[in-house]
Amino acid sequence: MIHLVEDNFNAADAVTLFFSGINMKVLHYPTGSSFLSRLNSLTKDLEKHQPGCILLDIDLGDMLGIDVFKSIMTQYPKHFEPVIFLTGHGDMNVAIDMLKLGAFDFIPKPYKSPELAETVNKALAESVKRLEILLTIQQLSQKLSTLTQRESEIMYLVISGLHNKEIAEKFGNSVRTIEIHRAKVFDKMKVSNAIELAKILEYHELHK
Repeated sequence: MIHLVEDNFNAADAVTLFFSGINMKVLHYPTGSSFLSRLNSLTKDLEKHQPGCILLDIDLGDMLGIDVFKSIMTQYPKHFEPVIFLTGHGDMNVAIDMLKLGAFDFIPKPYKSPELAETVNKALAESVKRLEILLTIQQLSQKLSTLTQRESEIMYLVISGLHNKEIAEKFGNSVRTIEIHRAKVFDKMKVSNAIELAKILEYHELHK
């Protein structure tokens, strides 16, 4: 899915016609505010694991594309669809600044159809990667939610490097009790050792 935020209807029609010719669907938003009102639906696309990207004109009728992008980043700093800025000749420095803030790419106007298609395809490929990360995080969060409070406490002590005997002394339990808790944690988290456990928890913390 391509989300096109463009106040020029002729330009929007041309983009929509081009992509429909190669079997790609375009949703057009004529103003920045009309797009922002649909942000929640975009996150639902992510939840449904539907890849997409955003073509965002830098100079909209009701607001600047920069402000639209900042709103996206504020509300969804990690899980948003790749944003491609459509820029005029005098907007190059602004577009470069947006890249530094997390935009995927920019295309100067007037753009050529092959260039636009190539950039959009790269953005959609990036969207697939982000969806894979989102799905993995959701699965890890689900696994973590199945842990009891004591299992969660023991899990973090395990990855901190404490041995079963040290953990047992900390909680006033027998070593056997800790071994049972540890085995349950490994089973619920689908790992076979503390190193694997530490890696997936680090991944979860990085991307959540």
